[in-house]
Amino acid sequence: MKLILFNEGCPGLLTDGGVIDISQFVMSTGKGGCQEAMETIITRMDDIRFDLSRLEKEGDMIPFSNVTLQAPLPMPHKILCMGGNF
Repeated sequence: MKLILFNEGCPGLLTDGGVIDISQFVMSTGKGGCQEAMETIITRMDDIRFDLSRLEKEGDMIPFSNVTLQAPLPMPHKILCMGGNF
């Protein structure tokens, strides 16, 4: 399951055939903004995994030609990286 933000901050699921908009599902959790929506999905994944899997199979597909991808977490609290020579 691949979580994304697309078209002005809508949360969605990336599939092989396109994107499934899950904003209505996320709005039902009480979180409206894109940052808050993704944080809610991530922290509650164990509770909502079944519903997201169902939406992934049964949701309306938006073709890739109608989608603009955005950063999956617009304002991360922490960025971890490591440099190295190979």
